[in-house]
Amino acid sequence: MDHFLSNNTAVSAISATAFPPGAYYHVAGVVNRGEGSVRIFVNGKLEGSATYAAAAAARDFKNETWKIGIAVPGMPAQRLAADGIVDDVRLYNRALQAGDLKTIAGIAGASAPSIVITSPLPGEKFEAGATVVIAATATPADRISKIEFLSGGTVLATRSSAPFTHTWNKVPGGTYSITARATDRSGTVYTSAPLTIRVGTQTLYRALNLGGASTRVEGVDFEGKGAKSVSLNGAPVDLKADLLPVPDSALAPLLKTAVVHPLGTSVSLISIPNGPYQVYLYVCAGANPQTYDIQIAGRVVQSKILSGPPGAWQKLGPWAVDAGGGLLEISAKGGEVNFCALEVWRVGK
Repeated sequence: MDHFLSNNTAVSAISATAFPPGAYYHVAGVVNRGEGSVRIFVNGKLEGSATYAAAAAARDFKNETWKIGIAVPGMPAQRLAADGIVDDVRLYNRALQAGDLKTIAGIAGASAPSIVITSPLPGEKFEAGATVVIAATATPADRISKIEFLSGGTVLATRSSAPFTHTWNKVPGGTYSITARATDRSGTVYTSAPLTIRVGTQTLYRALNLGGASTRVEGVDFEGKGAKSVSLNGAPVDLKADLLPVPDSALAPLLKTAVVHPLGTSVSLISIPNGPYQVYLYVCAGANPQTYDIQIAGRVVQSKILSGPPGAWQKLGPWAVDAGGGLLEISAKGGEVNFCALEVWRVGK
């Protein structure tokens, strides 16, 4: 974006971002003569700026023809037109603000895009090892820069253009919560409603309330602290912060106690039969934000987990694992993590 002053000096705002071909971009150049600035926005985001003396006189082009197009920075005065299509050109008699540009680009000032998973169907059942095709729609699609398909907190695939589909091969047995996470051109993230599918059959092996007493939540019986054949690396702690989000009344007591170790909390199930399992871990954030990985049997199953503000709780997983040697260890690496509860389900065909 060039603005020429009366002395024929060009003040240029240039984007340093490389934009891939094959897509439309909303490009806006803004000159604010009162403050002496030139800015270039792409898809409502500021990409480059330059300044000059406030209220400096602009060059008078008199009766010259206006030329609106795409050019390559650094070329001679006439510049070299790039290969592309220009559509919907608009001129404004005022210096637009950042909020104006987002609205015009179709990013802000309108309702959130609709992100819907269309396949598979809610509650659909598959045999263990099946192929599951996941599909989603985004409306309006032209606002979306990418869609990620997730199982729990694990990204399965990323798609940058329609059709937004992913083929998930050889899915291990278990129950999975699938979401589609869309990012629009401004970087704002929207997430679909979760969809649950069941692959194979699952039976509860053990559920543990790691820092509290025995309890029953949503039909699952949790053993209390001191349960047999369980090894803990962590000390019991009572969590005082208000829980975020507010859980069901039956679940709340499970999240108000935990075990924690400053060098890495872990829990191990001893004498567990060999075979495939699905693991869920309930965690709750303490006073200090943490970023950590979860490992099972020495393998990272989810990385760079953000704990969130004090009291923020998460049900992590499910993670498909194979137990061997009579031991299954779940551990946190890189942070001081409050382990509240654990569910381990045996997976069959």
